[in-house]
Amino acid sequence: MTAGPAHDPLDRALAALAPPPAPPPFERVAAAYDARRMVDGVRRRVAIAAAAAAAVVVAAGLLAAVRADRDVGATAVPVASLAPAHGADATVVRDGRAIAAEAELVAGDRVDASAPVRLRLGARATVELGAGARVTLLGPTQVEQHAGLALYDVVHDERAPLRVRVRGVEVVDAGTRFTVDAGTADGPARALLTVEEGAVDANGVRVASGHGLAFLDGRPAGPAWPLDAKPVLALEVEEATPTVGRPVTLRVVLENPTDGWVALPTAYAPRSPLWIEVTRPDGTRSPLRVTDEALVDGARTGGAIPPRGKVAVRVRFSHVFDGPGTYRCRAVYRPADAVDPPASADVLVVVR
Repeated sequence: MTAGPAHDPLDRALAALAPPPAPPPFERVAAAYDARRMVDGVRRRVAIAAAAAAAVVVAAGLLAAVRADRDVGATAVPVASLAPAHGADATVVRDGRAIAAEAELVAGDRVDASAPVRLRLGARATVELGAGARVTLLGPTQVEQHAGLALYDVVHDERAPLRVRVRGVEVVDAGTRFTVDAGTADGPARALLTVEEGAVDANGVRVASGHGLAFLDGRPAGPAWPLDAKPVLALEVEEATPTVGRPVTLRVVLENPTDGWVALPTAYAPRSPLWIEVTRPDGTRSPLRVTDEALVDGARTGGAIPPRGKVAVRVRFSHVFDGPGTYRCRAVYRPADAVDPPASADVLVVVR
């Protein structure tokens, strides 16, 4: 007899198993699949955004480092030095802010001199700034002069000559010692140039040693004039009754009798051409050179006297008239090469 399906051991074992669970509906499978895709997409976008942000941060850091290196490289190289002894007499303006005067100056620094100051441009040029002078350092061989008086002493290098920009004029040295007077910062666009040694080119005009030239709005105001023309001097005493132990102020008037300009060299010792000769009550004579330290109320020498014009400076002496009696004084204009230096008439100073 053949066994039926109910009696087959395999069939009985299969029949005893629990039926398999019903498959989930299609909608649930599709929704789960879509949710997984959405989560994976969000994860990918977050990862991409994070990577992009990190790249931006890195790039910004690199750019900042490059800029910092570039800025440091541009400003860290000194182009001039300020004599330490004169640091207190100058204000240095850097990036629009006044900073303590430093020995080393960089391109872009502006120097405002409240008293005579000496600058050194590299190894080839020295600049003597008078009180009230203002210059900006454009580079190791470039200067812009805004105001005041400056004396430039330059060892010429044809490959890199010194260039001075002042009131629409560019002065280029040619182995030179020259002075530039820029007047006041808010005054007319006038510049007076005098050349003591060598020569300069100023807006294409060659100015030789021993000559000066005046510029107005960048153009020559006339022909060059010789520096050996000398002024006429007068001397006055300001105090009516000077007394022992008190300073005495003298007023020196320098008049130009010519139709050209007359150079007036600076009072920087020892080159000042202006002297006061004092004869004491006992007959001894003391020649006193007029330096910037003796000038009063911001007065200065240097520059030039205009045609038929006058310049007055006040000079104060504190320890010269140190005893009672009558002193005889006169002003003398004595440049280094003077043969017959002009002098004022004598004036008497009676000290009580």
